[in-house]
Amino acid sequence: MPTSLNYGRFVVITVYLYSILVTAPAIHAQKPSVSESLITVSVEPFANVTAINSYDWMGIGIAETVAARLGTLENFDVIRATPIDGVPSSSDLVITGTYQLSNQHMRITARTTDRETGRVLASVILDGTVDDLFELQDRLVAELQNSLRLTTDGEQPNHPIQRYSVDNQPIEPSNNRSQTNDRARVSIDGPAPPIAPQTMSRDDEGRTTIRAVSLDDVITVDGRLSETVYESVIPVSNFIQQVPNEGTPATEQTDAWVLFDDDNIYISARLFDSTPESNWIANEMQRDSFQLIFNDSFSVAFDTYYDRRNGVSFLVNPIGGMFDLEITDEGNPNPDWNPIWEVQTGRFEDGWTVEMQIPFKSLRYEASTEQVWGIQLGRTVQWKNEESYITTIPISVGPGIFRLSDAGTLTGLEVPGDNRTFEIKPYAIGSLATDRLASPAVSNQAA
Repeated sequence: MPTSLNYGRFVVITVYLYSILVTAPAIHAQKPSVSESLITVSVEPFANVTAINSYDWMGIGIAETVAARLGTLENFDVIRATPIDGVPSSSDLVITGTYQLSNQHMRITARTTDRETGRVLASVILDGTVDDLFELQDRLVAELQNSLRLTTDGEQPNHPIQRYSVDNQPIEPSNNRSQTNDRARVSIDGPAPPIAPQTMSRDDEGRTTIRAVSLDDVITVDGRLSETVYESVIPVSNFIQQVPNEGTPATEQTDAWVLFDDDNIYISARLFDSTPESNWIANEMQRDSFQLIFNDSFSVAFDTYYDRRNGVSFLVNPIGGMFDLEITDEGNPNPDWNPIWEVQTGRFEDGWTVEMQIPFKSLRYEASTEQVWGIQLGRTVQWKNEESYITTIPISVGPGIFRLSDAGTLTGLEVPGDNRTFEIKPYAIGSLATDRLASPAVSNQAA
């Protein structure tokens, strides 16, 4: 750990202890008396997604500060949730969050969720430095206080700092598929599946479990990401660099979604980019061209049998150039595998977007409605020589998309019960003969 960060950690811990010990009694004294009309808010410790245990103390401190200051609001009863006891059943709202550190950079995210319906009411993303921690907390508390006040007024929170807005109705599972528990019975190589509305969980080792979300409405694969599902479902984010700075947060934000309906699995992403499109590297459209590897790109790999060694991968660049291949024994790519799938890319003010539609019939998996797959999501920002993934991938292992033993886990999928398909390619062989020396002469005579 850098010396400056060690010193900063010591100073922050010291000030934290002082501020919490001194201010907590005063804040508690301002707490309104509890009545039946109060809205109960549970604040969970913020999760450290940096995968470095020495930073875990920050999450407790952030949660303590948030809970203490929100406790002064009228009409709210604030409870500090613990990892052991979990969220109390009496809670109306739940505040969860994460934080990331890369050198001196720090990102804090927070979400307010309706415990009963699972609906996300507000989402906040704040960026700064470790030295800005207290200022970041002040901004975080202010945003959360404002969103809670709007909640009591029956309004939908809507602030410029808020990254994601939410539809007024929660997403319910479709009734035309058999329902299964997201917590699959297969032994998972990674953290426990996230509980809705969360879509991703990550442990201290950087291993990730993703929850696929069932669709009720039709998605138009046009690359625009204009459907309401992209506002109501929390994206998978916080990619981790493999190259050049192994284990640190990606420098460009990527938000991804894993969705499915009766026939297809959809992988969509919103890829933020800090440089103009003129600086992107995207100059290849030929399918399965290895030149695509040297373009800016977004990719997904599926280990559908969850054997942690074999799978398939799909890749696309910003102009729609596509690559698909089979992976055997964490290598041996076979680009001759050309399944049916559709992909479209688009643009938004801060970067580019992608929507992939992959039919279940293009994939092979266990004959079971309830599925657990391996999954890897990756991004290449070629103009920065940066590669990042949704799990921690050592720089020493080569291309991260092949490293299926370190891929994440995908749960919550409900697939068609019968996936046996046949690919029929009718063909005929014929020949014609011409012999001008024959008597009579033969010209284009069927053999």
